[in-house]
Amino acid sequence: MAQYNGDISQFSGSFYQSDEGNRVVVAVILLLLLGFTGAHRFYLGETRHGMVHLGALLVIFVSALSFAFTVALTVAGIQATILLVELGFFFVRAVMGR
Repeated sequence: MAQYNGDISQFSGSFYQSDEGNRVVVAVILLLLLGFTGAHRFYLGETRHGMVHLGALLVIFVSALSFAFTVALTVAGIQATILLVELGFFFVRAVMGR
């Protein structure tokens, strides 16, 4: 580990100061706040994945409005599981610096 020599610029190559690091941090925040909408995927430029999240959200709403609560809860559970896995991938990505 490098020792701090009084110059903050020595840390300019650190993960959290890089563009990729900032993108991952913002994506995690979007995932935590708006995960079911797929906003984190749209932010990262992964439109297909974002559309899948929006489609699942639409299925949840339509199912709930038509009183098919088992379908709505099943889709919501699957989507919540996917979001947790994505969150894990983001943290691995943050640790590895990619």
